[in-house]
Amino acid sequence: MAVLGTTGLAATADATPSLRLLSSDSSIEAFTYNGRAYIDPPIFVASTGGTFRLDASRPDYGPWQLDQIGPDHTVLRSLPSDLFAPDRGLRHLFTVVVKDDGGSVFRRLRSDLCPGESVFERINDDGPRDPTFPAIGCSLVFPFVRGLVYGIDDGWGLDPGLNFDLKASPGTYTVTIRFTRSYRRALAIAPDDASTRIEVVVQSEKHGGERPPIDRPNPDPNPNPKRGANQTRAARSVPIVTDPDPAYLPDLAALPAWDLATETDGHHDRLTFAATVWNSGTTDLIVEGYRRSDSEVMDAFQYFLDQDGEVTGRAPVGELRYHHANNHDHWHFQQFANYSLLAADQSTVVVSKKQSFCIYPTDIVDLTIPGASFDDPGYLGGGGLASSCGAPDSVWIREVLVSGWGDTYVQSIAGQAFDISALPNGTYYVAVTVNPTGRLYDRTTESDQELRQIELGGVPGHRTVTAAPWNGITR
Repeated sequence: MAVLGTTGLAATADATPSLRLLSSDSSIEAFTYNGRAYIDPPIFVASTGGTFRLDASRPDYGPWQLDQIGPDHTVLRSLPSDLFAPDRGLRHLFTVVVKDDGGSVFRRLRSDLCPGESVFERINDDGPRDPTFPAIGCSLVFPFVRGLVYGIDDGWGLDPGLNFDLKASPGTYTVTIRFTRSYRRALAIAPDDASTRIEVVVQSEKHGGERPPIDRPNPDPNPNPKRGANQTRAARSVPIVTDPDPAYLPDLAALPAWDLATETDGHHDRLTFAATVWNSGTTDLIVEGYRRSDSEVMDAFQYFLDQDGEVTGRAPVGELRYHHANNHDHWHFQQFANYSLLAADQSTVVVSKKQSFCIYPTDIVDLTIPGASFDDPGYLGGGGLASSCGAPDSVWIREVLVSGWGDTYVQSIAGQAFDISALPNGTYYVAVTVNPTGRLYDRTTESDQELRQIELGGVPGHRTVTAAPWNGITR
């Protein structure tokens, strides 16, 4: 039985990292509540032989690939693709067998593991001081995600959140948790690392028969220092640069409009949609604004970083304005994107009034690209490089689109949605364009616009829309 603190495979120079199961206690107590015992095994999944990393990717939006990646970003192993699902993580990683005190199997179950929803804890001090892998969850609904990263640093483990209940009488039970055969084979998991066993002593009801809460701390994803923490101090002395090195520029890309639908208010028929712009480059898009005196306008500058994350220059790229309308109440960059409805011959028929944005990373697109940010945007404000949409009295603002992430806006209100009341049924295109004025410094312009073909139908007051599949995605 592997107990917390014991070692697995020796971490040699030629070892291929793998996984091991650990338990912090060999025996625990559980109490029955309304006839059921709730079991929270004290187990951890840890790396052995070095840092363990899995990349799930579909760069062309085909079938998912699952690869174990080495420190030099080479593929160490390719795993069967059916072991992964974006909404579940690692499918059927564990088998759990519960036996009663007579040795008879009382219950058998299988469990997934979502590394991004687990709590990282340090096993020893061999590895980094803080975890470096993302806590991104497995409830991904964004249809265009194409690359995810899961991992466990050397010297770290994660609590998989494995808990279950039994309709059990008081007594002693044995719970054996084991990596399933598919993973043992695919990852060459050593026999001594493949399972752990825990004795569970179930006692009579407690706390008035109510189910106890599972006391599990909220994940604190990546409490490591963030990039860019020194940039505010440097801003005053940063030189103006109009020919930055293309190798250190973001690469902005438009994704096709999605979640298209129609609605009516009795007077107007509208086409609503979601639109996403993402950064497929190796460096972040950083726009900072400095307020003009007695004005709700800021002068916007794009900042450039070198390979070490240090600021090397900035360039004027437009304006930010404070928006009071539609409960926005924050600063919008004016030159980021625009949306148009095109006729079958791709001439413009309607333009959305949504032409300004608070740039913010809302959705993972591809974490496997070099330079991708592993930080969840909900935690980016921890002292480093982050978007801040500002307040009426702000004199400075920073808006960021980090590498590997997209910024999604839903056009569902009048003016932003397309008014299709006067348009005949037929073929149209929804055009999503990033950097329409060309003022932002972008590595290439090849992916700055994406079209989604649609068919409008129905009758006034009951219009319909059908979107053509895009790389097999119908949403």
